[in-house]
Amino acid sequence: MKRRGRRYEVRDTTLPGLSIRVSPNGQRRWSANYRFGTQQRRLGLGGYPQTSLARAREKMVEILWQVDEGIDPAMAARIHQIRCAVVHAGEKDMIWKTSLTAMQRSNRSSRR
Repeated sequence: MKRRGRRYEVRDTTLPGLSIRVSPNGQRRWSANYRFGTQQRRLGLGGYPQTSLARAREKMVEILWQVDEGIDPAMAARIHQIRCAVVHAGEKDMIWKTSLTAMQRSNRSSRR
């Protein structure tokens, strides 16, 4: 896949809905095109070469399975991101509280 004057897309002939988008600067990103209900959706799967063709196909199969089960993959991905952010924020909060407690103990012992 070569650079062109504008972005273009190359579709996978093996797995419907899987494509790679090539930007004018040569960046390549995998995307999944699927229909959920009446809406056409696109979900990013990662950049190439970090995400291989085999891994992109695995992700696309997962997406098609989710659609068959009545799950919107874009919404599922967003919920996962939010949960991870909450867990990460909770860890930060826990680290902050632990550090604060340690500082308070240190200040108490230095006063004595």
